[in-house]
Amino acid sequence: MEIAKERIKEKLEFAKERSVVLENALSREFKNELEKLGAFKLFQEIVEALFDAIALYLKVKGIKIRDKYSNIQTLFELEEITTEEKDLLIA
Repeated sequence: MEIAKERIKEKLEFAKERSVVLENALSREFKNELEKLGAFKLFQEIVEALFDAIALYLKVKGIKIRDKYSNIQTLFELEEITTEEKDLLIA
């Protein structure tokens, strides 16, 4: 259980760190296609880390893990996230 909690923390920290890098990348104009693809890759890594953290959290709680969007709905139904947070994650 502690290992899973540590992994959740690692996933969230990774997403936070990548968000800072992505924010910096988006604050300037892309010089070429490679830079655009790099920013897209950063975004993908953030999304995957967040979805992984959600799945791990549900696993720790003993809740069946389903697809990414169903997991978000489950968090909402458990009142772990707000409607605004759910809509942001699903958008």
